[in-house]
Amino acid sequence: MNKYRTNFFAYLEKRDPYLYSELETVDNKSLVRPSIENPNDVNSVVQSFLNSEVGKANRLNDCKTVTRAFVNWAKDNGVQANVMLLAPPSTEVIEQRPELKGKSGTGDSHIMPIVAGQTIDFTARQFPGVSATYEKPLIMPLNQAKSYYEKVGGYFTDAPEYFNGGQTSYVGSWDGLPSYFNKSFSDELM
Repeated sequence: MNKYRTNFFAYLEKRDPYLYSELETVDNKSLVRPSIENPNDVNSVVQSFLNSEVGKANRLNDCKTVTRAFVNWAKDNGVQANVMLLAPPSTEVIEQRPELKGKSGTGDSHIMPIVAGQTIDFTARQFPGVSATYEKPLIMPLNQAKSYYEKVGGYFTDAPEYFNGGQTSYVGSWDGLPSYFNKSFSDELM
């Protein structure tokens, strides 16, 4: 590798060590391959995603579109990511809190990625009173999500039979999402 190319990669690594820390050779051409120094450090993972082209391209999308993009990005970057899918709020909650009607008008489910036991909600700003932004997503331990999302979104209040066999949520891999969740949806804005 010539000195200019070496200097270029050193420059990139200084600018963003999480995105440009490894070199890979394909067909005798050196490529910069994204790498995350510590895939269990949620803040590092989130920042790397936000700095990536995928992260930048999804900043206006809804929860399922961002979650799908994040899970695919994580897989490509050696990060173990799961998802948490919440059943829609109950009819009673929607009647009492009409601001939670969502796109459907009857209450929507909600989905977010999970890394290292932490939920990452890039679209939490959609809930009344939540000040998180896409660039500073709501991150919390998985075991605190139930009490939080009950309050802000009316979730964990209904267990429809079609939803994961009458459960209020699903936690697991993207590939293991229950069959009623259409994984081949088109990208949607929030």
